[in-house]
Amino acid sequence: MKQLTEIEIQFSALSNPERALAMHQYMKCRFLFLGIPAPARKLVFNALLPQIKNLEIAQKWDLIELLWTKPEREFQYFAVEIILRFKNNDWKLEDINRVEKLITTKSWWDSIDLIASYSCSALAKKFPLEFEETVLKWTESDNIWLQRSTLLYQLKWKKETNQKVLSRQIEKLKEINEFFIQKAIGWCLREYAKTNPSWVLQEVEKKQLKGLAKREALKHLSN
Repeated sequence: MKQLTEIEIQFSALSNPERALAMHQYMKCRFLFLGIPAPARKLVFNALLPQIKNLEIAQKWDLIELLWTKPEREFQYFAVEIILRFKNNDWKLEDINRVEKLITTKSWWDSIDLIASYSCSALAKKFPLEFEETVLKWTESDNIWLQRSTLLYQLKWKKETNQKVLSRQIEKLKEINEFFIQKAIGWCLREYAKTNPSWVLQEVEKKQLKGLAKREALKHLSN
């Protein structure tokens, strides 16, 4: 695919082994890096954006999935940038499965949080019934990144937040002793507290949240 080849050429020219090692260590040695800082990477993306916009949706998905197979993390960041440019009518029902694959492959917060709060959010709004079934399935999975996504997809919903669903997800996941789950519970409540602080205070008390989840949820309510 010519767009992938162009990305590889541009990235190779920008690679910095010393910076790559620092980035590798910052990410707990989970991924290889080329050592390209975000501003330089985004310049490459912006330069290629006109070509990417002209691709059919199926071709965009092909490029995203090819980028996801590359060993260096900057390629996944580029893929996420493509997804962030999707419009509402670009999304199809079968994309739920594609997004699930991205969440469960090369998983870490740096990709998951954007995918959940943007892609999953878009899918939930366009296909509410089908995505609700997905949420229930992901909740019962053993994958913490799918579980985290069932919380974060409503992160930016503000007044549109479905309190019943959020409360249910917190109830189902609150006993999981995992940093990324507890952090997500608190983060969602902290964001929603900007819209409905009284509901968040009640929810923290009702669910008897503790530790990280409680601290995050009340972060801006205790002042």
